[in-house]
Amino acid sequence: MRDQPAVHIDETGWKEAGAKMWAWVFCTSLIAFFCIRKSRGSDVLREILGTTFKGALMSDFYSAYVKFASPRQQFCLAHLIRDIRFLTTLPSKSTQRFGLELLVFFRSQRRLRRLNEA
Repeated sequence: MRDQPAVHIDETGWKEAGAKMWAWVFCTSLIAFFCIRKSRGSDVLREILGTTFKGALMSDFYSAYVKFASPRQQFCLAHLIRDIRFLTTLPSKSTQRFGLELLVFFRSQRRLRRLNEA
């Protein structure tokens, strides 16, 4: 896992004998590694990926991933779009407008990609 060029990562709550734990998954194009830990922190990332991971980490915006980030970090587009949609629900009209403009931008990018793939 430590030598992979890109790793997708996520975690979710897990109960074991009534105790709160965390189920982690680290995935590449070849490997899916699951582990259960007491921690939801970046210490699990260091345990699994080491302190010198050079690959791209793909994740949501959870602070443990951001703390572990490198310049190659990539954030999940679905999470980003969800957060942008949230902007459109806030009371500030300028924030709502900004969120709508970002959504229009992302939609245009998807259309361009589809055109390029055709």
